[in-house]
Amino acid sequence: AARAGSGDVVAALIGAGANVDVQNAQAVSALMIAAEKGDLPVVAALIAAGAALDMQNGSRNSAAVLAAANGHQEVYAALVAAGARVGSPGPLRRYATPLRVEVDNREMAAPAAERPAR
Repeated sequence: AARAGSGDVVAALIGAGANVDVQNAQAVSALMIAAEKGDLPVVAALIAAGAALDMQNGSRNSAAVLAAANGHQEVYAALVAAGARVGSPGPLRRYATPLRVEVDNREMAAPAAERPAR
């Protein structure tokens, strides 16, 4: 349901007592999927249901790191505000600092001609 971005289905599953921290074979949880996609309503519902904020996937990245790495500033901010740790031992760790998220999002908002070369 999180992968499909179906907030209503996620809410129904939570209401029925579904385990919000179940992980697939790659150790990916619903919170990680929603964070990576930038689905703030689903992320908020999972946070409210008590989802583990700092769980790591098979690559050792958390939901906050996945949100930051994909430029989802509002999702990242919601996770940090809920108590998610900043940083990760995983390969995307360089994206998971508040400053990096801010810089990346400002660059994405700028016209292409004004973006710094990387």
